Amino acid sequence: MELLTNYNEDTLQLISDEQSTYSLPNLDGDINYTFKLSVFSNINIFLGDFVLEQNKDFYVKNNQLYLKPNELLDRENFSQSNYNLQFDFLQRYSEENIFTVTEISPSRREIRLKDFNSPISDSENQIVDFFTEGTGDYTFNSFLELSQGRLIPINNYVFDFTTVRDDVTLILRLNEALPADIATLSNNVKLSNKFLASQTETIFFIDEEGLALAGRGLVPDQSFIINEDAEIDSYKNYNEITGSVGTNIIDELKRTKKDKNLNIDFSKFSNHVFFGSAEQKLKNFRDKAVKLEGLYFELSSSLSLSSSKHTVDRRKDLFKRMQLILMQVKKWFIMRKGKNLLNRHQQII
Repeated sequence: MELLTNYNEDTLQLISDEQSTYSLPNLDGDINYTFKLSVFSNINIFLGDFVLEQNKDFYVKNNQLYLKPNELLDRENFSQSNYNLQFDFLQRYSEENIFTVTEISPSRREIRLKDFNSPISDSENQIVDFFTEGTGDYTFNSFLELSQGRLIPINNYVFDFTTVRDDVTLILRLNEALPADIATLSNNVKLSNKFLASQTETIFFIDEEGLALAGRGLVPDQSFIINEDAEIDSYKNYNEITGSVGTNIIDELKRTKKDKNLNIDFSKFSNHVFFGSAEQKLKNFRDKAVKLEGLYFELSSSLSLSSSKHTVDRRKDLFKRMQLILMQVKKWFIMRKGKNLLNRHQQII
């Protein structure tokens, strides 16, 4: 595995002491520790993050930590492929997203956080203890935890008592610029410390049981209510419809040739045609046929000329114009279901 450092070597020499702050904590204590696994594809596309379960995805023996990511990948139906895994060992200030980003500096390296659930002034001492890890001095081991497995080191922090009236806000100085997808009023952020250094590993996951060959499936939605009452559709034949009590709808339509609801007199041919008369449509078709004949004659005449650039361009233009007219004629025939007539017309052309 490869260890991920929070700062470069020069910065580490300035902020670190001779003793490492990382050690395996007592997992049976009152403090909750999070073993987090972020899964990326072999080209570093984020696929998901998960919390590892003790004695299932990892276990501790003789004060040594053993990780079993294959258990989780198999449980989450990952297909057989190469993956980049990132392990983060975190102690979170809160498991809930209690902080909201209310302001971002132009450089995106400073942000203002506000707790809309309870005043930060009530938890100021707890936040200081979290950042200093009980030492009284900032240990440079705090991070802004974002989605997609991203952890940004926090270089410094300060409480602002004056900018926001009757409230206290928390300002963080970040070691890196805040990603562009994090905007103001975003609450998908957490404050976290590391009790072990983050580690990355590239693996090839083998799906021995072949349960995930089709890829990860969607989680079934079981929230809908199944209607257990059977609904039987009723059907009526022609005689039942026409012989019903009251006015015979079909006989009435035949007699008056008029639909009372639509108020259309179908006895007139003009009322059957919309958006133009049938006579005009036939005239348009005749014009297209004449144009096609003229273009065909002009194309045939050009074959006797030398194939100069001007002649070739002219032929291309004739072909495009003929194709456009043919498409219009084809549409005209399809609308009237004259497919056989269209085929004969194309053979003649």
